[in-house]
Amino acid sequence: MTGAKKTFLVAGLTGIIGSGKSTAGRFFAEEGARVVEIDALARELMEKSEKIREKIIAGFGEDSYLNGGKLNSRKIADLVFQNTENLERLNRIVHPEVIQAVRDAIRNLTKEDYHGIFMVDAPLIFETKLNRLMDVTIVVAASEEACVERVMKRSGLTADEVRARLKNQWPLEKKIELADIVIRNDGTLEQLKEQVQKIYKDLQKQIC
Repeated sequence: MTGAKKTFLVAGLTGIIGSGKSTAGRFFAEEGARVVEIDALARELMEKSEKIREKIIAGFGEDSYLNGGKLNSRKIADLVFQNTENLERLNRIVHPEVIQAVRDAIRNLTKEDYHGIFMVDAPLIFETKLNRLMDVTIVVAASEEACVERVMKRSGLTADEVRARLKNQWPLEKKIELADIVIRNDGTLEQLKEQVQKIYKDLQKQIC
């Protein structure tokens, strides 16, 4: 985390699947942060970038896209979460473009004289070295049991399927070691929101 005051702060928000990262991101947005969701950005690039589309079709087949050019999310998810090699191949196609898009967004903040918190909500901030672009990194942490239960409830996946997806991410303990700030999310939504509000106020103090 940087010590000198800046006109804006770039914060990275991460956590394992089911940790409540996206919910925390919404709470930060409610406080006034400008939040970019990397998963949504990656999907947009996969659907709109001809270069990425061609590489995905070459690597995973024509049926990677549905009629109208929409990504066949179900097929891609099944491929990458069952096979680490497929996940790494997809990441090599998409992540360089995602990182460049984040770089461009940060550069534009300076051009528009933005004052505030710019937050990058990304599950793989450390894995993809996105943290190098951040002034501060925040990890949302919850027990594996809580994470598995949350994902099962919202997705219909089995416990084994959720745990298989967890194995494709760095262990929570490693993310905690690397993060500047840890949010514990084993309690209520209100408790999560209170932590977000406190952290947001603390980050605001670093902006001139």
